[in-house]
Amino acid sequence: MEWNANGLLRYQQELRSVLDIEKIDVCLISETLTKQFYIKLRGYKVYHAIHPANTARSGSAIIIEDNILHHEKVRYETEYIQATFFREQGRKFIVGGNFNSKHTHWGSKLTTLKGKELLGAIRELNYEVLSSGKPTYINFYIVKNISRNYLEVEEEWNMDSDHSSIILTVSENIIKRKRCGMLVNKQTVWNNFKISLEGKTNLRAPLNTTDQEKEIKTFIENIQQAA
Repeated sequence: MEWNANGLLRYQQELRSVLDIEKIDVCLISETLTKQFYIKLRGYKVYHAIHPANTARSGSAIIIEDNILHHEKVRYETEYIQATFFREQGRKFIVGGNFNSKHTHWGSKLTTLKGKELLGAIRELNYEVLSSGKPTYINFYIVKNISRNYLEVEEEWNMDSDHSSIILTVSENIIKRKRCGMLVNKQTVWNNFKISLEGKTNLRAPLNTTDQEKEIKTFIENIQQAA
């Protein structure tokens, strides 16, 4: 799970509950906003990188189950980055966090220069971006050499903060996904679709708000029926 806490200490109980309910193995936290870190979670190891000025801003943490074999990499605690890693990124990896880079490719509503640069690097290095596909801020995963067939991303709305947390499931088996319904296919006769839709569409509907909403709903239903 990846989560921008925007102040971790005040959300300790919520975090504990989500870790238990969702059976989280590894939790990546950004924006811990603490000077010192003394949270202890039964059954987990907690690693923390604070701002070098020892002020309650920025900061990151990794929370990992005791039974998972791991080791901590040297921490980055500079003015511009506070990050915690377990090992060098090798042939396969999953990286998650607050990348502070907006791009519509991973669900942001707008694209920034940082977002363009990050996406360019991701494509150049043949990495993949994993997000929920829904509007988000700057929290997502970057993956290398792990098939999407074994990965699933979903949002977790039980956590507070201005950023929704994102849970990534890594499965031993191929994950079966629900197929979205399709209105059209290669056998659709578009001329018949056009004639049917034109015959059902009312172009003289009143323009007041109530009737507009009703007509929009009717138009959508007509499209579905025509298809």
